[in-house]
Amino acid sequence: MPVLIRCGSPAANEGPPTLSATQRAQAGQAAVGFVNDHVNGLATRTDQRAMDAWIAAHPLLTEDFKRAYHDLVAKARAEDPELGLDHDPVLNAQDHPNGGFAVAAVEAGGLVTLRGVEWPDFRVQLHMVERDGRWLVDGCGAVNKAAPHVHR
Repeated sequence: MPVLIRCGSPAANEGPPTLSATQRAQAGQAAVGFVNDHVNGLATRTDQRAMDAWIAAHPLLTEDFKRAYHDLVAKARAEDPELGLDHDPVLNAQDHPNGGFAVAAVEAGGLVTLRGVEWPDFRVQLHMVERDGRWLVDGCGAVNKAAPHVHR
């Protein structure tokens, strides 16, 4: 069951905030932009240090995401210094589609489901949040499990 993030003081029995068509489109576009950027750059980010720097500098990620990513990688390195993580935590997978992603669904509360363009059964879900008029990734794959999203 997803956890709800609320702004203000809504009634206890209200569900996640409903998004307008414009908000859904913007959240979906930001989610696709981030995941496609991630996948397209995997070939050039050949070591963990390069990936860490890319995550830390990415403008579409919340500080909570960046912190959760750092903590996840640091824990894996501490447990296995030679291997670290044995998968891509952003996609929560070892293998992934290379042909890009498209929006499959955008739900209330900023939950965005993407599907592989050339591998439509491959799904990844992101939790998006709107901050200062911009949609940012707050959770994706194995990163920031506290964010209200589910995994592929």
